[in-house]
Formats: sequence, C-alpha cells, structure tokens
Amino acid sequence: MNLEDLREIQIEERTRSDLQPLLDSFYTDVSKYIQDLRVERENILEGSVDAVDAKTVRRIEDEIKTVGEVIEAIYDRRVGKILKGASLTAAGLGKRDGSLAGVEVELFRNLVELLQKNRIKILEQISSEKGDKPQREIETNQINEEVPLQENIDQKGEEETSNITIKVMQEVGEVYGVDGNTYDLREGKIISLPKENAQPLIKAKVVQVTDEVE
Repeated sequence: MNLEDLREIQIEERTRSDLQPLLDSFYTDVSKYIQDLRVERENILEGSVDAVDAKTVRRIEDEIKTVGEVIEAIYDRRVGKILKGASLTAAGLGKRDGSLAGVEVELFRNLVELLQKNRIKILEQISSEKGDKPQREIETNQINEEVPLQENIDQKGEEETSNITIKVMQEVGEVYGVDGNTYDLREGKIISLPKENAQPLIKAKVVQVTDEVE
C-alpha cells in the first residue's frame, strides 16, 4: 500500500453512490503503512542527520500527515453510506452490504441494532391500539446476508434528497451524486449539490457553503 493507492481509493469512493469493495484488512494495512513510515523517520533521527536526511524526514512527515487526511476522507465518505444502509436494513428495506471492510461490519451491526431498538420504542409509544405493534427486529441472519445496498435502494424507489449550495475552492472533478446526477466540480464553480455528497467535501475544505448564485 502507498499514498497513490489511497488517493485512487478516495477518488473512487467519492464518485460512486455505493460502497466500493475493500479488503477486510484495509484499515489494518493503512495503520501498518503509517507505522512503517514512523519507524523509518525514527531510524533516520537516531542517526547523524545531514541535509539530505533532514529533507527525507520532512518528506516522511508530510506523507504521514497526508495519509491521515486521505484515510479520514475515505472513512467519512464510507460512514455516510454505511449509515444510510443501516437505516434501510433497520426498517426492513435492505441487507448488509458485502463491500464492508473488516471493522465496518461491527459498525454496521451496531447501527442496525440501535436504529431497530429506537424505531420499536418510538412506534410503540405512539401506537394507539394495543394490538398495533410495529415490525420487530429483523433476524440476525438477514443482517449477515451480503447483498449490495444499491439493489434495495432501487426497490424503495427514488429517495428525496436535500441540496446544499457550495462554492468549489479546489478542483475536484466529476462527482456522482446520490440523486443519480453527475456534477462537474471545477474550481470557482458555484453549484447546488446533494447534502450527502457535499458534507464530506465541506469537511475536507475543498468546497465552502455559500449563498452566492452562479
């Protein structure tokens, strides 16, 4: 694994509406990658640092920082999709996505269980008839089935999306929106973007929320 690999994963995750398949060991591999960089840096610092070594140390530190930023952007983008999938599964409209990577499976399970319990509690409180009980928790084996969430989203039909008007501060390129449209995010462009697409870009500081009109 290297920084170029991570950037490619980031771009693909940003441009598709579903989760891209990742190895179960993905987050572990990234952790080892960063740890190896830190070890390399410490080995240099323990020796006699000349001008060349000092430059190498700066390069390694910059790489460690960039890797951290890229993996955070990947994680935030994937969590939004995982939460959306967990919401559908908790409501009985979806099943676990087979593209989840390692530790994401546990996150998905926990989200589904929490949403199911909350749904049952709220619906039981507002039920006017004793016999009118909401759907009970989905069987565990249904959560375990590895069926792509996109298929279940299609069964539900077109979903409502809310948009945010943003100004592109850094060149992003084409982004595939959750509404099915493709958006060309060129630097300086002002555009209305679906909230789910806009939020990770806002957090990454490549776009800004604006009231301007193009």
